[in-house]
Amino acid sequence: MSTAQKATRFQALICDCDGVLIDSEAVAARVLVRELEARWPGADVTPVLMPLLGQRIERVLSGAGTALERSLTAADVDAIRTVAEAEAREAPLFPGVVAALDAVMLTKACAASACIAPTSSRDPSPHPMSISRRRRAWASCPQFASSWKTA
Repeated sequence: MSTAQKATRFQALICDCDGVLIDSEAVAARVLVRELEARWPGADVTPVLMPLLGQRIERVLSGAGTALERSLTAADVDAIRTVAEAEAREAPLFPGVVAALDAVMLTKACAASACIAPTSSRDPSPHPMSISRRRRAWASCPQFASSWKTA
């Protein structure tokens, strides 16, 4: 079976956004390490934080606090989230993403759980940072604008 024949069996390509299309984890790591080191002087934050990346900020901060026997106030968590969200808007696409997606002749969709899941029980709205990053990814790939669907 040829590649073209195999490709016709699929109707769409669904990609995760964070860490797949956009290098959001590098931005998150930089911000979270900087913010926690400022709040927890002397703590060796990096080795504890890095394995936690890819989870929601609240879970990462909680896990780091538990591992380092440190704590954050709700105001600290909100402040760190605000800084991380602001800097994540500038997260770059991974090299080659546009060319790779351009080579796929299918409808493309971005499925990001953070775009549809609440950030916490007290905030039932979708996570604004993820929506912003998703829109940025689409805007960075204008040739896909007509074939990308919101998930």
